Amino acid sequence: MYHKRFPMKRIFILIITLILTGTHLSAREQYIYTQISHDEGLTSTINSIFKKEDGHLWIGSENGLFRFNGTTLRHYKDPVFAEKSVNYVGDDSVGDLWVLTDDGLLRRKGSEEIFEVIETGQENLQFLSMLCDKDGIWLGSIGKIYRFTYESQKLEVFCDLTEISSEFTVQQILSPEEGRLMCCSHSGIILLDQETGRISGEPFATQREISAAMIDSKGQIWLAFYNSGIEVYSKDGTKIKTYRNENSALNNNIVLCLTERDSRIWAGTDGGGINIIDPETDNIKTLTHIAGDPSSLPAHSIKCIYTDSYGNIWAGSIRDGLIGVSSSKMATHSDVHIGMHTGLSNPTVLCLYQDINTEDIWIGTDGEGLNRFNPKTHTFTHYKSTLKTKVVSIASYSQTELAISVFGDRFWIFNKLNGEIRPMQVNDPDLNYQVKYAGVGINICNENDGKLLIFGRTLNRYDRTTGKCRRIKIDSGLKSIGYFLSIGNTDKGVWLHDNRKLYFLPTGAEEVTTVSVFSNKEDIRCGHIDKNGDIWLATSDGLHRFDTSEASFHKIPTSLFNDAVSVVCDKRERVWVGTKYGLFAYLSKSDTFAMFGKSDGADPNEYLCKARLLARSGDIFMGGVQGFLNIDASYTVDTSEEPTIKLHDVLVDEKKIQPDRKGQFLMPRNGDELFIRINVKEKDIFREKRYRFNFPNLGRTFETATPSLTLPRPSVGKHQILVSCTKRDGTWTEPVHLLNLRIPQPWYLSWWFIVSIIILMLGTATVVHLAIRQRRTERFRQLQQEQEQKAYEEKVQMLINISHELRTPLTLIMAPLKRLLKETSPDQESYSTLDRIYRQSRRMRDILNMVLDLRKMEVGKSRLKIETTDTHRWLMDVTGDIIDEEKSVNIDITVDVNPDASEIWIDRQKCETVMTNILMNAIKHSQSGDKISIQAERVASGIRISVSDQGPGLAGVDMEQIYTSFYQSGGEKYGSGIGLAYSKILVDLHGGSIGAYDNEDRGATFWWEVPLSPVSVEEQVTSARAYLNELMGYNPGLEISAPEIEVFNTSGMTLMLVDDNYDLLAFLREALSGEFADIIMAQSGNQALKKINTGKLPDIIVSDVNMPDGDGFQLCNAIKSNDRFNHIPVVLLTARGDEHDQSDSYKLGADGFIPKPFEMETLTELLRGLLRKRSEVKKRYLSNEDSPADFGSEEEAFIIRFNKIVSEHLSDPELDQQFICRELGVSRALLYNKMKAITGTGAKEYITRIRIEKAKNLMENPSLSIADIAEMTGFTSQSYFSTAFKSQTGMTPSQYRQKDRS
Repeated sequence: MYHKRFPMKRIFILIITLILTGTHLSAREQYIYTQISHDEGLTSTINSIFKKEDGHLWIGSENGLFRFNGTTLRHYKDPVFAEKSVNYVGDDSVGDLWVLTDDGLLRRKGSEEIFEVIETGQENLQFLSMLCDKDGIWLGSIGKIYRFTYESQKLEVFCDLTEISSEFTVQQILSPEEGRLMCCSHSGIILLDQETGRISGEPFATQREISAAMIDSKGQIWLAFYNSGIEVYSKDGTKIKTYRNENSALNNNIVLCLTERDSRIWAGTDGGGINIIDPETDNIKTLTHIAGDPSSLPAHSIKCIYTDSYGNIWAGSIRDGLIGVSSSKMATHSDVHIGMHTGLSNPTVLCLYQDINTEDIWIGTDGEGLNRFNPKTHTFTHYKSTLKTKVVSIASYSQTELAISVFGDRFWIFNKLNGEIRPMQVNDPDLNYQVKYAGVGINICNENDGKLLIFGRTLNRYDRTTGKCRRIKIDSGLKSIGYFLSIGNTDKGVWLHDNRKLYFLPTGAEEVTTVSVFSNKEDIRCGHIDKNGDIWLATSDGLHRFDTSEASFHKIPTSLFNDAVSVVCDKRERVWVGTKYGLFAYLSKSDTFAMFGKSDGADPNEYLCKARLLARSGDIFMGGVQGFLNIDASYTVDTSEEPTIKLHDVLVDEKKIQPDRKGQFLMPRNGDELFIRINVKEKDIFREKRYRFNFPNLGRTFETATPSLTLPRPSVGKHQILVSCTKRDGTWTEPVHLLNLRIPQPWYLSWWFIVSIIILMLGTATVVHLAIRQRRTERFRQLQQEQEQKAYEEKVQMLINISHELRTPLTLIMAPLKRLLKETSPDQESYSTLDRIYRQSRRMRDILNMVLDLRKMEVGKSRLKIETTDTHRWLMDVTGDIIDEEKSVNIDITVDVNPDASEIWIDRQKCETVMTNILMNAIKHSQSGDKISIQAERVASGIRISVSDQGPGLAGVDMEQIYTSFYQSGGEKYGSGIGLAYSKILVDLHGGSIGAYDNEDRGATFWWEVPLSPVSVEEQVTSARAYLNELMGYNPGLEISAPEIEVFNTSGMTLMLVDDNYDLLAFLREALSGEFADIIMAQSGNQALKKINTGKLPDIIVSDVNMPDGDGFQLCNAIKSNDRFNHIPVVLLTARGDEHDQSDSYKLGADGFIPKPFEMETLTELLRGLLRKRSEVKKRYLSNEDSPADFGSEEEAFIIRFNKIVSEHLSDPELDQQFICRELGVSRALLYNKMKAITGTGAKEYITRIRIEKAKNLMENPSLSIADIAEMTGFTSQSYFSTAFKSQTGMTPSQYRQKDRS
């Protein structure tokens, strides 16, 4: 194996470099990353970044242009950006924004929203780079340099570089000195004279692949050569330095972009993140992505990098969006994969403790044990021995050991040297019980002398030698309120608190002193001692300070939060407060607060009370549900910055409006919605703020969470609008004048509208006068049409009645004929005669059915059943009997189907009628020896079926009238009857056509055709037309529509389904679940009866007949025989469907019978109909109508008996439910269920209704007083009678009698 040898000198250099780099990496500066990527709607790969003076961030990507204002991201999708990749975005010296794309050049002037296309004179011209000066801009393209001057406002070619290289792509343009341009490309570098355009060769190294270039603040030129690191040159071409991963800490040689910040160079690499180079020391700090570490750089590859005017770094990545990079001495550490050193083993931090020997911080997590944090290297150590435990408290046990309290387990001793644990012997049954079974964390801490205190409900001092605990008394003799928590140590002892009180335990004392009671209502969550000895308390009532010298509490007022959880005071008199929603700091010197968010390094977190610590170095550590916060002691809170607020735009109904010459905005008269958007400029673009829009004239202030306001049209008049936003310290900026807005009077109050209304009223009066005259004329016509329609309806009804009357005798003819046919052998002479009679009677039945079908079609209740059909087989099925019959009279009928017409989409039944009518018409006009041919073929419009005969032809026939009912030609040939007219109607329904023509030799051909594809579902439902009118040759021009019936609502009712087939049960439940509130299922009749007897009564039952354990007949009989629930409707289903089953069902009292298979619509409508009927009966009883209810004989008999008993004892005050039950011989429960089912109300209310109805009748007798009527109707007192009467009628008896008399 080959081993590369390094010279000792080079190894020494590498060691020194690594030492320096390591030192730099351990510096306390940390970086915060804010990512905007696909989740926020941003394209993954970023090509260019630029921040305008107004604070907006412009982002160029492969998917176009984006703008970000800190809260919202806008993607420009104007036609000028269609399918364009943005290579570069930046502004010029006059403030215009330029966008360079792969297909042209765009400019946005000033603050305008519209981008204009700069004319280039060439299509698909790609622009890649830009440099501006005082006179204009320089633009780099493929093989050319362009110049745009402010004076000419034109784009011109300044220099053609194709002479040097045909593929010279100008990726960057720099100006190393006045009058010269340096053009960088993957093909190398050229220098260009700005006056003459003369090209000179590159003065730099021989490498040609330039991937990035920049000129730093000292005038040095930094060049990145692809996969060869970075080289630094002076202006004269002298190489100064080289950075490669072979000779420096540069972690990747592929450098794609460069920028400068605070004299340090930031280099974005392809795969190595960001390298920060200090040119003075050559130290390099790397910001890289670490898998599983959310606090690391979110991307591996950085394509572009930009420094804004505030010094913020913006990095555009490859495939990971935009990343804001800011340095901070505040950072949140979250969880990583166990074993990694960049984060916690679990995100929730329960407690913190600083090692007595080192600066290390020990962290107790919620479920993954103990972690160790090194503040110098910012690295973590996870300990396997403590994984899967909840460490709730930590204290020192010895120089090399820690005492830890584990929730729901016990106390342990942890060895800091080897990471092992052993049980801590605690000889106290009560404490051991509390730590394992009490469901709370038992806390431990050290006294000044190192002794251990263990406290939960009680306070105990632990003896390491014996393992025993001595109970420490409370001076008041009372128990603590909640559990003890440590506030901190002073040189005299330990401060403690429970939920309501403060305590002090002097070192070595056997009794704890109650210092003060905080509150009887609010809870103390956490406390900390500041350097002055005062105690700061985080409470459910906010932040409080306890003055230990005066023993008094002082609340620190703020509107930022009202419930504090955690508190820690640093050495600079700042009080850090953690809440359930974030982090705040109270700056006691200035008596102000500051808020902190993700962009500061304080990720959103729910802080916990015990996870807070002031380290000996002055650093602050706080923990919560979402991580571990580290604040450097030198962190400076700057609340002095005043955000700058300016108007961005004003929109009315999503259309932008411009101010007038006076700068005033006028809202259009027809405008409904006002939208105001502002720009806020400050260093931290991501800081969350609140905004106030003040309308002094309205006396209203609107507060929003975004820099915009949407509100409906304000009142008429002039409005001055002021705006302010929250500052870092939570206070509001001074309101600034944003705009003047004038709201004109609405259009309906303008003079022109009023005049228009007057003219309109005069015109309306004239039109009304003319309309009245016209209406009289139309009314006369309408009466005529109504009379004609009435005559037509009577005629149709008579036809339908006759059809119905004929069906009964026809049935008596067909049934015996069918029986005779079965008993007669086909060889017998009478068989053919009987068969012919039967077929003709069947045709007669079909004609009657045709009349009824046409009536269904008239009211839109008929639906075509379209299906694909084998043409030849269908024609043979339809014409087979006719062909056999006509052979006997020597008429030859043939069927021929072309291969391309082998399938047809039709309603088989209706088209059979068409085919039979046409064929019988041909046979009628044929003689013995003639031939009739039936042919099916494919034509352009569909499938055509023709019937050709050798009859007399169509001479003298009116072809327009041939399909009209009862039409006859002069020779009385074709068209007598209604068959052809009915056929035309049926073919039209299929979307087809029908016709006829004379044959060339003799006879005629009748044809009909249908489309190749079936008609749509909507077309399959026949439209409401007067088909019988058409068939009878009468058309009054009126459409007939089916009466609309309101669908009965069953959504609040209960259905029981009974069937031994579970698949069918599941299907019915799914199909009917939207119709009923509850569906009860049973798989046998006995199971159904059990559920009915023990559970909720259904409103209706659907049961199968054939079931093994109690069939449907037995179930129906049991239900109808039981007084408790014989009112429940029962619908029976059966697969046999014969008349015997149906008659048996109705004998047993079934309310409905449906044979299988059945349509769900049929079942649904039957259920609705039965329930509608019961509902109507209930309403009839409740309204006390005398008409008998069609409710079934048993229910009717029950209610008649009930009414009779009430009528006979109406004046008896003792008439109540108990009396009725005794008279009827039923229980109270059965009476209630019966009355509820039949009338919808209880027996008591029903009796009261009868009494009130009787009282209303008695009111007509003026000789009876109100008291007499009350007594006659069984009311115990007149006041009770008046109350009941008013409850039912809405008025008192006196009012009712007075109304009746008037």
